[in-house]
Amino acid sequence: VPALMQRYPGLLRLDLLQARLQLAAGDRPAALAILNRLTEAGDDPGVAIEARKLLAGILMDQGDVAAAKRHIAVVLAQRPSDADALIARAALTLAAGDTEAAIRDAEAALAARPEAVKAIELLARAFVRSGDRAAAIDRLERICAAALSAEDVQQIRQLFEARGLEEVNCTPFETSENQLP
Repeated sequence: VPALMQRYPGLLRLDLLQARLQLAAGDRPAALAILNRLTEAGDDPGVAIEARKLLAGILMDQGDVAAAKRHIAVVLAQRPSDADALIARAALTLAAGDTEAAIRDAEAALAARPEAVKAIELLARAFVRSGDRAAAIDRLERICAAALSAEDVQQIRQLFEARGLEEVNCTPFETSENQLP
């Protein structure tokens, strides 16, 4: 198999796909085995990073926060502005009660990927927990200004309402092209 991997590097990407399919089928042990092998193989750094991000998500779901943090730290050491890794670290730090770090990571994720709804959700949760509603509303309104579509605006409004921030105003930022129905 290693010789095949060297001759056909795209097979590593197929392994990543297979791990995702195993996860979708509910076979976490098989997915973990594939992902662990991909992180250790060293054949393709990009595949290893994607495998680490998937592993971190699985480990977070299983409650193994320390292992998830280790994988996210490796990803961010290699790709400091990786939006997925920043979102994962924001979730971990928010769960640990560090709202300031969660806000920094969620904002960095949004700088890397402005349409990242999960980062917006984490940012809203962190602001609500921090108790600074005025800053929360101000920043979240600026995020709303960057919403690209009516669907994005609707998702953002739902997040705000779910977090008790109904007074965030998205209306001035909507254009005729992205009006809600």
